[in-house]
Amino acid sequence: MLENYAFPGGLIIGTDSHTPNAGGLGMAAIGVGGADAVDVMADIPWELKAPKVIGVNLTGKLSGWTSPKDVILKVAGILTVKGGTGAIVEYFGPGVDSISATGMATICNMGAEIGATTSVFPYTAPMARYLKATKRADVAAEADVHAKELLQADAGAKYDQIIASMSLCRTSTAPSPPIWRTPWPSSPPP
Repeated sequence: MLENYAFPGGLIIGTDSHTPNAGGLGMAAIGVGGADAVDVMADIPWELKAPKVIGVNLTGKLSGWTSPKDVILKVAGILTVKGGTGAIVEYFGPGVDSISATGMATICNMGAEIGATTSVFPYTAPMARYLKATKRADVAAEADVHAKELLQADAGAKYDQIIASMSLCRTSTAPSPPIWRTPWPSSPPP
C-alpha cells in the first residue's frame, strides 16, 4: 500500500490487513471485509458510522532507544485494545516531524491493535523525502503546494478524546541496561 498506492490527502478502501499503513503518507486508509469491498467495486456508496476522532499530540523527537513501535505501544497502553474502536486516530504536534514515513506507516498499521478504524499523520518533510525516494517526486510537489491548508490538523480541531503532549523522548520500552548486557540466569527457571 505505502509503496505504490498511498498519497497525502487521499482515501482508500482496501481488503488487506496492512491497508492502514498508508496513513504513514497522510492518507485515510481503511481496511474492510469482503462484502464492503464488493460494494465499493460495484460503485455502491460505502457507508461508515461517523467515527469518533482521537487526537494524539506528539512532542519531542525520537532518539536513542525510542522507535515508532514505542509510540503505538504507549498509545495502546493508554487506550487498551478496545479504546480505539470506531475511531480515527490523528497524530499531530511537533513530534511528528522526527518520525520517518515508514515509521509513521508502522504506527498506523498497528492502530488495528487498539481497534482503530484508521490512523493518520499530517503531511511532513519525511513523507516528501519518502515520495521522492520512491520515484514519486511529482506527488510530493503537489502535496507541498497544499500542505499548509489541507494536509495538516485543523487549527482548533475538536477531538472526542485527546492524548495530550505525549513526549517521544519518554515512550521507549527498551530495557535499561540493554538486554544483551543483562546476565542470563545460571540455570533455567524451575
